Amino acid sequence: MSRQLFPESPAYLRQLSAAGRERARALFIFLNALILISTAFILALNLLLKPLPTVNALIVSAIASSFLCLWLLHNGRPQLAGNIINGVIFAVILYLTYLDATGAYPLHGFTQTGMMAAGLALAGLFGSKRLPLVFGVVYSLTLLGLVFYLSSLHNWSDLRRSTVEFTLDGIIALVAGSILIFLLRRIYDRSLAAISTRNRRLERFLSSLRRSEERFHRLSDASFEAVVLSQDGRILEANRAFTELFGHNADDDVTIEGLVSAEHRDRLRSLLNSDSRKSAELLCKRRDGSTLLVEARSSIIKNPDSAVRSIVMRDITNERKNLELLEHLAYHDALTGLGNRKLLQQTTESILVEGRRCAILLADLDRFKEINDTLGHPFGDALLQGLAHRIRESFPAPFLTCRTGGDEFTLLIPDPDGESMVRDIAQSFSDAINRALRTDGVTLEMQCSIGASYSPNHGSDFEALFRCADVAMYAAKRSGTGIAVYASILDLHNPRRLMLLSDLGRMVREKAFELHFQPKVDLINHDIDGYEVLTRWTHPRLGSISPAELIPLAETGNHIGLLTETVIDVTLEQMRSWAPQFKPTLAVNVSARNLVDEMFPERVIQAIEEYNINPAQLELEITESAFMHDPQRALQSVSRLNQAGITLSIDDFGTGYSSLSYLTDLPVQALKIDLSFIREMIKKEKHQILVSSTIQLAHGLGLAVIAEGVENEDTARALRKMECDFGQGFHFGAPVPAPAIMRR
Repeated sequence: MSRQLFPESPAYLRQLSAAGRERARALFIFLNALILISTAFILALNLLLKPLPTVNALIVSAIASSFLCLWLLHNGRPQLAGNIINGVIFAVILYLTYLDATGAYPLHGFTQTGMMAAGLALAGLFGSKRLPLVFGVVYSLTLLGLVFYLSSLHNWSDLRRSTVEFTLDGIIALVAGSILIFLLRRIYDRSLAAISTRNRRLERFLSSLRRSEERFHRLSDASFEAVVLSQDGRILEANRAFTELFGHNADDDVTIEGLVSAEHRDRLRSLLNSDSRKSAELLCKRRDGSTLLVEARSSIIKNPDSAVRSIVMRDITNERKNLELLEHLAYHDALTGLGNRKLLQQTTESILVEGRRCAILLADLDRFKEINDTLGHPFGDALLQGLAHRIRESFPAPFLTCRTGGDEFTLLIPDPDGESMVRDIAQSFSDAINRALRTDGVTLEMQCSIGASYSPNHGSDFEALFRCADVAMYAAKRSGTGIAVYASILDLHNPRRLMLLSDLGRMVREKAFELHFQPKVDLINHDIDGYEVLTRWTHPRLGSISPAELIPLAETGNHIGLLTETVIDVTLEQMRSWAPQFKPTLAVNVSARNLVDEMFPERVIQAIEEYNINPAQLELEITESAFMHDPQRALQSVSRLNQAGITLSIDDFGTGYSSLSYLTDLPVQALKIDLSFIREMIKKEKHQILVSSTIQLAHGLGLAVIAEGVENEDTARALRKMECDFGQGFHFGAPVPAPAIMRR
């Protein structure tokens, strides 16, 4: 620890504040001024009363020293000034101590001792660490002088009492001054050490605070979120992300409230007035005038003197747009933009919870699958979009229009006024759908079946109302009326359909069906040329299920592809059981799903080889719509089957949308005229012309012709006249199981 206040403490000087250094400088100036004035006064008094050359010299030296100290202080040299003051004070002490010994300026007793002690204390307070060494030299010289003085005496009578007293007084004064200096320095050093320790701690704290502030600014600028420190609505500080987000700097004359749009300022005030952590979504304005949505989180940073509010803002504009898009997709059909089943359910339940009434109209497009298979899915999608646009324009709010299935459109009617109103709106719904619609250059007459249900008569929740509308829709489709309102009697069919759908997959996997065979007869010689294979399913609880009911169910449940291949496999197994005594040609219907399956031909060919069957014995019947579903892939499959020697024919000819040009491309051996033309042929001349023209066309292409639905001899006779090759129908024989064929 240094022994002087300023000269030997440069580190302490650096720790002092500017105000502290000014106070120290002022103290030095005051002391030097005091010395200057005092010595000048003594000099004047001494010159007037009793000149003492030695004293005058001492005073002049003090004056010169004071001027020198003032000059050094003015030029920033406090250490040299302090040492000069030390020297002047100590010189005065020594002079006054021994002055009386020479008799020049006597001071006696306690006056001299007190002056010396006080002077030494003052010198020690401002003295350097070398002062104790000087004291030691003075003690030694004083005692040595006293010893020499005493030893030089010849007798004790020569001893001058005053000399001894003055010498002893000087020694006592030096000892007392030294003790006083020691005590004062101990007190001073401890105080100085405490102050220095406190200052070092303060310096470390300030340094840590500066580092923390720097880290805060670095972290704040590295953040992608805008960070603002605000007080009373004013922006005190802001990071780089704030500037990038809003286009403003922290120095700009802008307030937090000025950033927020008027409609959200109440939210902002609530956020700023909260004493706890809180967040809010705020619509804000950028500097260029554009708007953005931010999530603002607010918290308070408390200081001893004040509190600052921290606001962290995150741009959620795109996030909210994406969320709204996801919500829209969650409640709307992606293809048509109409509401989906989820939106229909939510809206219906909201109406019912409010104690209001509503009605549901469920429309199913007739023959849409055939259109989709024939003209392709892109055409079908465009058709659905056109219908959706028409329905939306015909039934604006408060109606809700939805697409709840592939070819199902639903209309929600809020607050209907009885069944008559429901029927009237259902008729308008039907008219909107059934009008001719032109899509991709093709004009089609649409047909639909509509089922209606309404609360509270048919249910008090969405599921009940929708199920009743579905039941009524299928009733309308079966009856051909186009529109049906739910009645309890119609509900008998719905559990049956659900039961069949649930058991269909198991039936296919377990081959729990039976094959029946309907003969195909040569119209000229009446011989049986082959059989068409028909699938019969006897349900454990519902009994026999006809093909007219089974095939649509299989198509609905996506079981048709597996069902077809399973039927082919069982058919080949039946052929092997009949061989070699009986080798008829057996015809199996093939679905569109099989034709677009690239591996289907290979699996059929492999099965034929495994059962060791002549490929020509297997005939595959393909509908026009199945071929038109994907003509290119279907043509590849048909060509591969034809190359393997399998017989191919076109089924239900005349009911599809195929072009006649495909007949020249398809490697088929026969075509079957649909029974709808054959049954009406006798009664309607136009049907006779169509049948006759088809037979001639087929023969011209080298194809055999098979007429379906021959139910009497008149029809058979007319077909013979038209030179039709084969006939099939109840006139020649109903479908029978395999054992019955062998008994014929």
